[in-house]
Amino acid sequence: MRNFAIPLILLPILIFFNLSIFLKEDLRRNGDLILIELAPVDPRSLMQGDYMRLRYKLIEEANKALNAEVGEESADTQVTALVLALAQNKQATFKRLHHGEALGDGEQLLSVQHRRLAKPQRLKLTPTSFFFQEGHASLYQEARFGLMRVAADGAHLLVGLADDEGRPITP
Repeated sequence: MRNFAIPLILLPILIFFNLSIFLKEDLRRNGDLILIELAPVDPRSLMQGDYMRLRYKLIEEANKALNAEVGEESADTQVTALVLALAQNKQATFKRLHHGEALGDGEQLLSVQHRRLAKPQRLKLTPTSFFFQEGHASLYQEARFGLMRVAADGAHLLVGLADDEGRPITP
């Protein structure tokens, strides 16, 4: 019996991790590509090497909307997604906080983390950093957009950075 105990314990763990990998790869291949405008940041860390710390302009707008809403209503507001408006070039802009209502034409959900205990409350869009090969900082310092693949439910995956015209930056 002991010979079967370890495989029986490991099997659900392996299934979970493989399913997670499969879902991320499916999103990377089949998700809709959108451009999310970045706020400027410093692309260097002595401990971690070259990377860009990411801040998203639409999150700043969403945080203002969240705190205006919390101020008007009770503090029980729970936001798990934003509604974005998509332009023809796939550039996303913040439209409103999502509270379960149906989406209109040209709208896309984007899932976020809601930090309810922070004062004021804040929304966070992950990832907050983009790592690249050492020596490529000069290429990425001109990045103006994050390239994200998104699913209909708002799940997202950062797949690269783009310049001010929306062209992917590749080393």
